[in-house]
Amino acid sequence: VDPQTVYPSTACVFVANLAEPRDDVALEAAVTRAFSRFGTVFVKIRRDLNNLPFAFAQYTNEQEAKEAIEKGRGLLILGRPCRTEMVKSNHCDVNQHSAGSFIIYKRDASEILIDEARTIMETFGTVGSIEVVSEATCEHMDLPSAVLVEFSGFSQEQALNKVGSFISFNHLAAALFPEYVIDMFDSRKRSLNPVDRNAEFLRQYHIDRKSIYVGDIPLDATENEMFELFSDIGEVIKVNLVQRHTQDGKLNRCQVAFHQHS
Repeated sequence: VDPQTVYPSTACVFVANLAEPRDDVALEAAVTRAFSRFGTVFVKIRRDLNNLPFAFAQYTNEQEAKEAIEKGRGLLILGRPCRTEMVKSNHCDVNQHSAGSFIIYKRDASEILIDEARTIMETFGTVGSIEVVSEATCEHMDLPSAVLVEFSGFSQEQALNKVGSFISFNHLAAALFPEYVIDMFDSRKRSLNPVDRNAEFLRQYHIDRKSIYVGDIPLDATENEMFELFSDIGEVIKVNLVQRHTQDGKLNRCQVAFHQHS
């Protein structure tokens, strides 16, 4: 679900005066780093007709957004002091990505086959078309071997809704298929290397803000037991059970990642 449709519009902050030469993922990571100090935030980067970037920083409540506007004004983001204000109705959030198109590739940069890409992507919807991305396009986008997938049955409105909910989609994809990267396809923007630290920071932040951390877990507890226990709270997609050795003995704790932020 698009966070801007879930949380109040009065908790959305408009951030401007961002560095134009930087790519959108670097900007998203920088804005997220700067504004996550005020609360859980969902950042979208957009560009106007002059290609000048700006951001929507969606918080879960008005108090955090108010604090972000007041204390975030003038924060240096990639060397430039930002401008903050409450989102106005004329700040239109229109995504210009190709509707319903995704790319998938392997994190280790090895070759990906069409059949394996189809099997994975059919988890999320009906695949309408699928093809190998050309070498020239991969080189332009700084990608390894990749496959382009378009889901079928999209009207324009449905496609935009799909794009809008991509934060949740990407988080689910990372949890289910950790060896693969699934991203929106847009040949016009520079993509990042799979190991780029900005992309990795954002991927981990998406997981962390939908996770809870629990300590003092019994040493004989299993991940399956934790999965069942916390499923009463919400839809759990992943449980990491970590055992650490302390001076007093062993200690268990776990991270529980949910599908939706609560």
